[in-house]
Amino acid sequence: MTKDLGTPALIQALKELSPIHFIGVGGSGMRPLAELASKLLSSQGAVSGSDVEAFKELSSVEFGLEGSPAAERLLDGAKSVVYSSAITKTHLALTTARAKNLNLLHRSELLALFTRHFKTIAVAGTHGKSTTSALITHALREVGLDPSWIIGAPFADGVPSYGLGKSSLLVIEADESDGTFLRYAPTVAVLNNIEADHMDFYQSLGRLEQAFETYVRSVPDQGGVCFWQDSPAVQRAVASFSGRRCSFGLDTAAQLRLVSQTPAGLSTMVHMTFEGRLFTLNLPLPGQHNVLNALAAISALQLVGVGIEGASKALSSFSGVKRRLQRHPGPEGVLVFDDYAHNPGKIRGCLAGLTAAFPGRHLIAVFQPHRFSRLSSLYNEFVTAFLGFSVTVVVVPVYASGEAFQEGFDPKKMAVDIETLSHVKTFSAANLKDASKLVKSIMNNADDLVVTLGAGDVWRVAEDLARPM
Repeated sequence: MTKDLGTPALIQALKELSPIHFIGVGGSGMRPLAELASKLLSSQGAVSGSDVEAFKELSSVEFGLEGSPAAERLLDGAKSVVYSSAITKTHLALTTARAKNLNLLHRSELLALFTRHFKTIAVAGTHGKSTTSALITHALREVGLDPSWIIGAPFADGVPSYGLGKSSLLVIEADESDGTFLRYAPTVAVLNNIEADHMDFYQSLGRLEQAFETYVRSVPDQGGVCFWQDSPAVQRAVASFSGRRCSFGLDTAAQLRLVSQTPAGLSTMVHMTFEGRLFTLNLPLPGQHNVLNALAAISALQLVGVGIEGASKALSSFSGVKRRLQRHPGPEGVLVFDDYAHNPGKIRGCLAGLTAAFPGRHLIAVFQPHRFSRLSSLYNEFVTAFLGFSVTVVVVPVYASGEAFQEGFDPKKMAVDIETLSHVKTFSAANLKDASKLVKSIMNNADDLVVTLGAGDVWRVAEDLARPM
C-alpha cells in the first residue's frame, strides 16, 4: 500500500468506526472484511464478530457465539455494527444494535470504503467472479505486485480468501445479488457475463442489465473496463464507457481473442491473440468457462501493467479455488469433484468442462438447488440444464440459505421434470446421507465421475465418497 492512495486515511476512517462488530462474521463475504479491518487497526478488541456457530479459522477477530454472554458483551462494546443482506431486519443482534443507536453499516458500505483507498480491480458478472478474481490475485502475487484481496472463496492450496499486501492494488468480487455492488469505486472493472439470476431482487433481466451498466459507469475515465465481447448484454452495458477498454472472447472483434483450446485432463492448452501476436497459456483448469475466466483476468492484468506473456506465465501455476471443480479422494478409479455451480449456466459450464476433460467417463451429478427464490424464478432453466450431457442426476432437497420453505420444489418432482425435459436418468434422495448411499449403489465401474453441484452443503456427499464403501 502507498500513502498517496490514502491508506492512512483508510485506517483513520476505520478508527472512527471502531470498535466494529460483525453480525454473521463467518460468512464468506464478512470474514475477509473483518480480518482485514482487524489487521489494519492492529489493536486488541478493535474488531469483533458473532455467528450461529464457532469458526476456528478466525485469526484476529474476537468472537462470540450468537446469543451467548460473550456475543452480547462484544455488541455492548461496539461503536459500529456491520451486517449483510443475509441478516434479516428482525435479527436480534441487529434490532439490539438499532435500539442502542449504534452506527449500522451494510457490508457493501464498508467494502466501498476500502475500494476508495486502493486502486481497485473489481470483478462482476453472473458467472466466474471468484475464479477470475483469484486468477488476478494469484498473478499479481506471482509477478511481485503484492496486492490486497477480498474474494469469495479460499484458494485450493490453502491461501485464504483475503490478504493485505503492500502495494496500492486491491482485488475484489463485485457481487450483484442485492444491488449493493453499485457502491464500489473500481479503478478497473471486469464484466464477465450477464445472465438471468437474482430475479427475486431485480424482477426482470432489463433491470439487471441496467445495474451492470451503472456499475460500468462508476469507473473513472482514467480507469478501465474489461468485458466479454461475445455477449450482446455485456456490449450494451459497456457501450457508453469512454475510458480504456479491453475486450476478450471468441469473437473476431475481441482484443484478446481465444483462437483454440485443447483439454488435457484438468489442464487446458490455450492459444490466444492480442494486437496481432499469438500467445500460449497452459491453464491448470478445465473447461471453456475457465478459459474465458483466464482471458478476463489477463485483460485486467494488462490494464494494470502486467504484459500478456508475464500474466500467462504467472497463471500457469494457479492452484484453483476451493469448491470450484475441487477434486476429492474417491473409491478406486472413480473421480470425485465438488463445484459451487448454483445457477443453470454454471451447471452447464461445469458439466461441459468435465466432459471435455474426461471424455468417455460416465458422469453422476448430485444436484442441490440453492434458495427457493432462485429455483422459483429459473425453474425451467434448471430442469433443462442437463440437456445434451451424458449424465445421471441425483436431486436432493433445496438448500434454503435462510429463506422460508416453499411448497412445490421437492426432490421427487424435480427429478421427474429433469428426466422429462433434460432426457437424462434422474433419481431423488431425501437427504445428503441417502444421496451418498444412492451414488455408491449406482457407481458400477472405475470410469465413473461424480460431481456435487450447489452453493450449500452438498460437498458433504463428495467427502463421504472418500470413505470406505
